[in-house]
Amino acid sequence: MSEIIGTPPEYWLNLQHMHDLAAAREQQADALERITPLVA
Repeated sequence: MSEIIGTPPEYWLNLQHMHDLAAAREQQADALERITPLVA
């Protein structure tokens, strides 16, 4: 299919990866907000 529309498979895999990361961040939003950055 990627040959038909001219996009490489890596493009679609990257979109899926970005979607998965966004979903994980949304699911873990409360825990991520509680993280305190370390000051060097």
